[in-house]
Amino acid sequence: MSELLPVRQFRFLEQHEIENFDLMSIPADAETGYILECDLAYPETLHQLHNDYPMAPEHLTVEKHVE
Repeated sequence: MSELLPVRQFRFLEQHEIENFDLMSIPADAETGYILECDLAYPETLHQLHNDYPMAPEHLTVEKHVE
């Protein structure tokens, strides 16, 4: 976990907000963040092979943040 966790003002998006939601239009440093639920198809034949790895990892470099 390298980002701040949300602490207040939680809400679910309205249906029209979900239909118009464009993840790629949200800046990485946006004031508002989102938690997304998604369904992934993951073949059972790969479960044992990938047992020690996180599901759907993201490749990024974590840098020390100094304020």
